[in-house]
Amino acid sequence: REAEDAPSVNPKEAAKARAAFVAKQIEISDFGAAGLVLDVISAPVPETLVLQAFKLGIMLLTGGNTHVQRSMWDHLNAKTSDLFFIACRKFLKAQAKKIVDNRNLRAKNIEIDDDTDRFGMHLIEFMRLTAEGHFMPMQEMLREQPNNKKSINLLHEAVEFLVAVARDTTVLRGMDEDELVISDSVVDFLVEMLQGPNAGNQEFLGTTLIVDIGKRIMQAKIFKQGHNNSLTVSTIRSSVCQMFSAMMEGPERPS
Repeated sequence: REAEDAPSVNPKEAAKARAAFVAKQIEISDFGAAGLVLDVISAPVPETLVLQAFKLGIMLLTGGNTHVQRSMWDHLNAKTSDLFFIACRKFLKAQAKKIVDNRNLRAKNIEIDDDTDRFGMHLIEFMRLTAEGHFMPMQEMLREQPNNKKSINLLHEAVEFLVAVARDTTVLRGMDEDELVISDSVVDFLVEMLQGPNAGNQEFLGTTLIVDIGKRIMQAKIFKQGHNNSLTVSTIRSSVCQMFSAMMEGPERPS
């Protein structure tokens, strides 16, 4: 009924609005916003400021804007980018620890404040959007940074996040809704890293525990009334299927 009442969208007007939005993304990015986002994330500043950098980065990248993606890739390669990747690893580990700590508090019937900032969700979505649309240079760089002193594999860190949060069958049963949503976001990030396909990422992920994690998500009895939604359970299982499909898509190497 709502669909019937909704005003119809003129395709030409929609295309014009989309073009205007993309042009504004490029304009703001070229003012220096793309580099600013990366520099703020890399800097020793409060997380409240980093959160706003993630939000700005997401708006600049929404839709897979290749111009902005290229600008960010160029900025990271203009000099060593160790601090950016160290920061992303730190934030991912902190979010996994926060989830585990909150579980322990809930087990002791200690009330926990709602995570209204959704810092982890914005972090993962920003990382995903840097490579959306099969932008291979960033897919490769998120796995390996040859110009840095030490490479930090953010695909590995994403898998480690899921190992801590979603590998245990007993934890998956009745998993909290927010935990389920952020786990789905991490799987979506891995899907984006694989698609294209990216043979290097396919081969790397094939050596990790991601297959075991995916198997448990598919088989465990996750839904529990009052703890999560059945639709969210279906969503993460769909994402796991997409991930397995992307892992096997057009492999250049049989391994």
